[in-house]
Amino acid sequence: MTNTTTPAAEKAHYADIMAKVLDTFQNQGVQSMSHEQRRDYLSSVMQVAYQMMRGVEGDEFVRGFFESALADMEANPGSMIEFRQPN
Repeated sequence: MTNTTTPAAEKAHYADIMAKVLDTFQNQGVQSMSHEQRRDYLSSVMQVAYQMMRGVEGDEFVRGFFESALADMEANPGSMIEFRQPN
């Protein structure tokens, strides 16, 4: 997003992106995988995504992202996104 983007537009943009990501996981059947399959799938997604982000934004961005994620984990233990159950 740019410096001229309004907070509401930025929030809407990220909500749209998050919905697309969650739809992708749902379409891949993540919610119906076993615990082990889900762990392996999501771990692989994280590894691919962080390597791709290193190429797109660089190591400092990724380092900052992980530092922010660790701070969030410490501040909000047990917080997570629930998978939607299949219809």
